[in-house]
Amino acid sequence: MKKTLYVFIVLLFVFPVYSANYLYVSYNQSKNISVIDISVNEILKDIKLPCIAKQMQLSPDDKYLYFTGYDTNSVYRIKTKNLTLDSDFVSVGYSPIAIAIGSDNQKIYVANEKSKNVSVINTADFSVAEEPIQLPASPRCIALSEDNKKAFIGLAGQKGIAILDTEKLKLTGILPFSTEPWDLCVYGNKLFVTNEGISSISVIDVKKAKLLNEIVTTDSPRGMDIMGDLIYVGVSNGIDIFETLRYEKPASIGVDYSTYDVVAGKTSVGKMVFVAGYNQSDKKGKIAVIDAELNEVTSEIDVSGQPMYLEIKKTKPTPTPTDTYTPQPTDTPTPQPTFTPQPTDTPEPTPKPTPKLKSTKKIKPTPQPTKEKDTSMIKEDLTGRIMLENEPVKNVRVKAMYKHSEKIYTTYTDSAGRFTFKQLPIGGYVVSVEATYLQEKAVAIVLNKGKNPDLIINVKKR
Repeated sequence: MKKTLYVFIVLLFVFPVYSANYLYVSYNQSKNISVIDISVNEILKDIKLPCIAKQMQLSPDDKYLYFTGYDTNSVYRIKTKNLTLDSDFVSVGYSPIAIAIGSDNQKIYVANEKSKNVSVINTADFSVAEEPIQLPASPRCIALSEDNKKAFIGLAGQKGIAILDTEKLKLTGILPFSTEPWDLCVYGNKLFVTNEGISSISVIDVKKAKLLNEIVTTDSPRGMDIMGDLIYVGVSNGIDIFETLRYEKPASIGVDYSTYDVVAGKTSVGKMVFVAGYNQSDKKGKIAVIDAELNEVTSEIDVSGQPMYLEIKKTKPTPTPTDTYTPQPTDTPTPQPTFTPQPTDTPEPTPKPTPKLKSTKKIKPTPQPTKEKDTSMIKEDLTGRIMLENEPVKNVRVKAMYKHSEKIYTTYTDSAGRFTFKQLPIGGYVVSVEATYLQEKAVAIVLNKGKNPDLIINVKKR
């Protein structure tokens, strides 16, 4: 057989990771959302609103930015194509504070703080889908599992995390693992919860409803995001960074102001983290821009007002053609030439007329029964020593109050001033020393999974 050289040049289209172009900022008391072009770290536009916006989230197709109107009891949306406010809106419960959109772009779940319930919205016609689901306490934050089958709702105070079955629209349990939750992040089968009240992050197995660990943070952990197996947490005057697997803290970054929400993503200028902050002394808002490769603040964007929540706009990838190699001639049967079709431009959709304002009928909340989830909590020993002027204090009572349930555990020091609480549930505690001749002393700690260092409490005489 005659050898024939066939050259096949195949164009493969490599789709890069989505890159973030815009950063959206909502404010504590201001009726506007700022749009920041993060390629130059400048405000591109301020969108005026009829309300004070709280949490925001982009639709999976990046067509709309949905946000809650805290003072108007409504959910609004911004058209990302031209950065204009849609005239349509949906009435929900009282003081909507948080929002979560399914990855299939079918439902929106809205946590209403003052009416203590969750509203469900259909994205297809932007209307209320069901009656609100009643909660046992005021919600603070909400997040969906990756399969959209569960919604996790952080409840104010020490009420835990409510689990909502999104198919049956019923609460299936309460996880008693959080204290003053500020933010939730789902990462695989793990749910991360920032506990502003006890300076920790609860790590929960979402399938087994089991507490895996309690990560100690700097004071006041609030906003949180995950990128590249790292957790970025806004804390008092800084950002803590933890690993998602071993929960170790490889770095922390300091700033000169209180921080709130955090978002992270791959942008046109690299992997970046954005942190909302506010300097109480000079009343100035800041957006800290952090290079995730360097773990350094590379820029600070001045904004008017107190920035509270952030969201990143992601643009769809553009295919980039690349050439492949040329095969060497062989004696095998000649294959038929094949090719990869060239991409074609998707025609622009015909603009739809702006929908008229819709007012939805007020739906009376229907209370749903709740039950506490049966959880097998991880337990560890809490050990320590009581000292008075560098001498051990023996035979005094030591109490440990579990912050998640206010349950109190009691033990006594031995002749060496040492105490041990056997097999306590991991989490936040307030440990106090009681004796008539000693001044009252209480110390807040977080008991973690694994070995914990001894807690040394130095006391004084009355």
